[in-house]
Order: sequence, then C-alpha cells, then structure tokens
Amino acid sequence: RSARPHGLAPTSSAARLDAASPDTAAVESVVRDTLALEDICRVPRQARVPLQLAFDTAAPGLARLAIQFRSLLGIGDAVVFDPLELCENHGLRVAFMPLKAATGLSFYDAPNGNVFILIRSGINPEKQLFALAYELGRILLYTRAVYLGEAPFGHEAKTDKAARVFAACFLMPENAVRTSVGQTGARPDEWDLDLLLRLKHRFGVSAETFNYRLLELGLIAPERQAELRAAIKAHYAAHAFAEPGRSRRILSPNGRLGDLLHTALLRADPEAPAIAARFKKLSVKC
Repeated sequence: RSARPHGLAPTSSAARLDAASPDTAAVESVVRDTLALEDICRVPRQARVPLQLAFDTAAPGLARLAIQFRSLLGIGDAVVFDPLELCENHGLRVAFMPLKAATGLSFYDAPNGNVFILIRSGINPEKQLFALAYELGRILLYTRAVYLGEAPFGHEAKTDKAARVFAACFLMPENAVRTSVGQTGARPDEWDLDLLLRLKHRFGVSAETFNYRLLELGLIAPERQAELRAAIKAHYAAHAFAEPGRSRRILSPNGRLGDLLHTALLRADPEAPAIAARFKKLSVKC
C-alpha cells in the first residue's frame, strides 16, 4: 500500500511539480495514502463520469464541453451551490492541502480512469472553487491531447487560457447567468456593486470573475463593468484580496478523504493511524 504511486500523469506543465518543487513530497504522500485508504475501505477507484471527451478547443467548443460535463454530472444548467461535493460524489478525488508553489495541481490516473486534484488550503472558497473547475479543464484538455496523439504541454499559454474558459463556463453557464440576471430585471447600465455581489454568490465565484462574465455575455454595459472592476480591485488591494460583501461561501474540504480515514480507523486497520498522523503532519484537515 505504501509504495510510490505509478501511472499518474500531471495534467499541466511538468515544471509545476518536479523533484525541486517544495510540494512534491507532500503531494506524493497524500496521493499514496489516498490510494491506501481506498484499498482498506474497498471502494471503487474509478470515476463515475468519463474523462475522455471529444471537443473543439475554441471558446464555443469549450462552452459546449462545460455543458456536456455538467450534464454527465446530472446538473445541466442548474445553479449548483457546492460543486466540490458534486465532484466527490462522482468519485473524483479532491484533496485540500497547504500547497506552496501552486493554487491547484491535478494528475490523471489512467489505470483507474480517475484523477487527483489538489487544492491549496487557506485561500478563499471562491478561489478554491475556480481552481477545482480550472483543474477539471486541464484534465479534459490533457486526456483529449493524449487520445489524439498530441503533445499535452506544447502550448502552455493556450492550455491555461482554455482551462480558464472551461472553468468560467462550468461555474457560470450562460443560460443560468442569463436567467438569474433576467429575474432581477436589471438593464446593462443599471448594475451596482451590491447587485453584482448578490448574484455572484449564487455561482460561488469571485466578484471580479462574475463581473467579467457579465461583460462577456453582454449583460452589463462596458462603462459600468469598468467602474465595478475598479471598485472591486480597490477592495482587493485594501483587504488582502478578500472578497467584498458579507456573504461567504462555505466549503467542506476533504469530505470523502475524511470519510475514508474514519472508516479505516473504525476497522482498526493497522495502517490507518499512520495515515492519520501523516495527514496531521501535512495539515491535511479531514
């Protein structure tokens, strides 16, 4: 159980996690212990959704991919309050830990048709949710490239942009945003910061991200968008990038991981206490 994990491919530039990275040893430890817990608890290792999909990498294709993946998750255009729990319920492995060199990392587990997504703990939930969706995008871009025989890391800047487009469309589907805005009756030139904050909270994204999505969909006048963008950036600068407004998204990180560890300890498996100790040492809170 404690052997170094094999068959995991980084779904981003190898430079993001190599032998010199301060995160390498910790990530390998968490991945190895997650695999061990799955063995102990005898749970399926496969994801419940396919992770190899055909799509075009232009923006319209990525928007369709986001809708397709949401449909595979069974949510269509619905506004989802907890994408994290949704992903974990479909077997995707997501772990929150104090990464030092990246906001998120992801690895494709080809033997099991699954993934590992590692998200930095200690940052605001909106950034964590965007990192989760972003890494999902990188995974799908990686598996597409491998299937087509292309170099996965040939165009890092394009891959990064494509993953961001996917993340925005996944978290803020066009139909859902248009419907939510339509229900307010707000015209493109009527937006103020309070209204933007009320709506952005539903989608679990940052004010800055939602403001840009409104512009992208033609739902806000460019002049108003620029004014709000300046106000949002001023708030970030004055409050250490904390989100404006009083509403806060609350996540339950490491839910599935904690459940597995709890079950392993209940079974008095001899390896479980050592795994719990390693998680504690790495500040992986379950």
